[in-house]
Amino acid sequence: MAPSPSRLFAEIATAERPAETAVVMRRAVVLGGSVAGLLAARVLSDHADDVLIIERDPSDVDAGPRPGVPQGSQVHALLPAGQVQLERWFPGIADEAFALGAPPPPSALSMNVHRVGDTPGGVRSDEVVRAHSRRR
Repeated sequence: MAPSPSRLFAEIATAERPAETAVVMRRAVVLGGSVAGLLAARVLSDHADDVLIIERDPSDVDAGPRPGVPQGSQVHALLPAGQVQLERWFPGIADEAFALGAPPPPSALSMNVHRVGDTPGGVRSDEVVRAHSRRR
């Protein structure tokens, strides 16, 4: 019998990485190099010999929104649960981002909103995530 949706969510929402993984495919293809695409590629890397990310924007874009991301100039925030999942798959990424000047996620009681480029120190958290995930 398949697990209930709530049990399945509890399993995938944990901060712990899976204890056992198996390579079940030769190649996985991820369309898009956004934070979500890079995170998907990281998860798939435990189950595929090779992971290919197809992204139309150049990977060396280092300032401002990427050309292919129309919502890039809109308000974005990394919530605490998102930080937990990023740390799950990219250990040390939060410390690296904070060291580069990225603001910490908001607490449950307060929420500071910054426009892209207006973050303290001018560091965009999506740039940190993309750079960190490409090195791994």
